[in-house]
Amino acid sequence: MKQNFFSRWFAIGMIATALVMSCSKDNKDEPQLNNAVMIDGEIKPIVKARIHKDHLDDNNYDMFIYLSQSEGVQIQGTKRHHEDKIINLTKKEPERDGWYWSVEYYKSKIIFATYGVPTVNNPVFQSGTLYLKRLADADEQPVFEIELKNGKVKGEGKYGDGKEHTISLYYKGKLELFKEDNTIKDNAVMIDGKTKPIVGAKIDEDRLAKNNYNMYIYLSESEYVRIMATKEYHEGKIIDLTKKELEHEGWYWSVEYYESGETILDTFADPDQQNYPVFQSGTLYIKRLDDADGQPVFEIELKNGKVKGEGKYGDGKEHTISLYYKGKLELFKEDNTIKDNAVMIDGKTKPIVGAKIDEDRLAKNNYNMYIYLSESEYVRIMATKEYHEGKIIDLTKKELEHEGWYWSVEYYESGETILDTFADPDQQNYPVFQSGTLYIKRLDDANGQPVFEIKLENGKVKGEEEYGDGKEHTIRLYYAGKLELL
Repeated sequence: MKQNFFSRWFAIGMIATALVMSCSKDNKDEPQLNNAVMIDGEIKPIVKARIHKDHLDDNNYDMFIYLSQSEGVQIQGTKRHHEDKIINLTKKEPERDGWYWSVEYYKSKIIFATYGVPTVNNPVFQSGTLYLKRLADADEQPVFEIELKNGKVKGEGKYGDGKEHTISLYYKGKLELFKEDNTIKDNAVMIDGKTKPIVGAKIDEDRLAKNNYNMYIYLSESEYVRIMATKEYHEGKIIDLTKKELEHEGWYWSVEYYESGETILDTFADPDQQNYPVFQSGTLYIKRLDDADGQPVFEIELKNGKVKGEGKYGDGKEHTISLYYKGKLELFKEDNTIKDNAVMIDGKTKPIVGAKIDEDRLAKNNYNMYIYLSESEYVRIMATKEYHEGKIIDLTKKELEHEGWYWSVEYYESGETILDTFADPDQQNYPVFQSGTLYIKRLDDANGQPVFEIKLENGKVKGEEEYGDGKEHTIRLYYAGKLELL
């Protein structure tokens, strides 16, 4: 009897121990978080939580979960698409209107930046789910439950530190309402609430001579705002950035923002270019003041800008921007020197990675040539031996009517027509260049492939509607080498 008694208690004890060990093991794998974030196995308490009031008023959630002054998680979602749902963080969302989910973690710099929009390069998670639920308000502040479970993610380049990270998060409580203070003191740009000092400002000298303003406002070597405008239509006026302009001769306003070679936003007011976005809110003021030390002095103010550009016109995220600059702009001329085989587009030199020519047309002494900068970016040049071989071709004029081909220069990027010129005098709808020359010379063949020297110098051109993107571009090209037959 005694032996049976102890046997029973021994069995019960073993079961209890097994249960405790089982519970302990489960807790170790996925501990219960209480207003905390677990990053790479380290649990960190949440010290503050805020939400953007203006976005919340539109039923969009832009939330900041702080672990310290320099460390935190930013989560974005929207009531319509994400409220009270289990969001799969491993997939991009279908293309639609409104906000997409986003999770970013920073620690003095971006550790990872994920985004569910299908048209941008931001990564998604390898595993993980997100849950957002707005509860009853307390003390006039919104209360949310936020849970991120089993997150595993790796962001590279501008989207992270290149390392794989794990993250889980749980928060239930009030979020402090805040509004961005868009007041800028001194010369600076405020992007998404972060103020960055302006370190340099330049303006294109040749275009300024024609009362056109092509201005670059630098925040660093790789980060800048480009503003384009003209004296006739924009000088000293409050420009409404939310509207396309009425059709007119000359330049339309444009505001672009670039960081580390990536287009963050690209807006343009040309009414014939409806694919370019305009701002959701914002105004721009430009005023040329008295020159100083032989350099132009401008006052430039962009106020309360809110904008979202997708695809080739931005990173797909909504951004706020304000800018103030008053001072000299350094005059510059584009360095149009090209070394080796390359194309210079708008002052940026790109190496030529391949060149091809149509074999059937070449047999008839017609040149249909493709100069590749990448798989999706290329220049197409058409000419003929009889009229163009070994000659300096003036790209600013239509040709006299003749039999056979006329010259043509086209430039494409990611399936979009950037410029499309054509010298056929019966095709007046096609533009020609404002300046520029073209030289084509066939040299001796090599290994059964034709060898050409091609030189396009000092090209300046603007193509509108179906013949370009409506912007003025500069282009130079030099190539000497074989063209693959196609």
